[in-house]
Amino acid sequence: MDLANIESAEKLYDKVADRNINVLINNAGFGIYGDMNNIDIESEEKMLILNIITLTKLTRLFAKNMMLNKQGNIVNIASTAAFQAVPGMASYAASKAYVLNFSEAIAYELKKFNIKATTICPGATQTEFADVANINSKIFNSGPTAKELAEFTFREMNKGKTTSIHGVKNSILTFAARFSPRKINTSIAARVMK
Repeated sequence: MDLANIESAEKLYDKVADRNINVLINNAGFGIYGDMNNIDIESEEKMLILNIITLTKLTRLFAKNMMLNKQGNIVNIASTAAFQAVPGMASYAASKAYVLNFSEAIAYELKKFNIKATTICPGATQTEFADVANINSKIFNSGPTAKELAEFTFREMNKGKTTSIHGVKNSILTFAARFSPRKINTSIAARVMK
């Protein structure tokens, strides 16, 4: 099913609504690289639907059953890009900032129902992401594998973490970015992406 279609969340939920699902992992997403005026607007719209709308709808739909059962785990995959503006990936970084803020807020709201919501913020990972986004893949080739990230995600979900940044280097860079001017962070992000 193409989750970048606006009605896909409801269709997916309807297919599995009769099952007692107590774990939801919103991992589907993609990015687009390029200056704002040079990227295809239809592709950008599909990315925003997938990264924001579908994720939000799936979270809400599955959370209702989890609330009734008074248990569950929701994992939303954000990105280290969620912590700063990224020239060349403006909409992608903004969509992941949405995922981070939305997920941290619902983690608080769902605690009373014994539902844990975890946000995972990976950096560059060895997947087809760079090819789809049309990014120079050098930084992605040296990143962790999808398997390593999946194992990390599983561990952090079981610990009940609210937000987890994958990798020591990513954690340090994200922490340091909080103390430097946003303009400088944006400039560094632009250079890294080129």
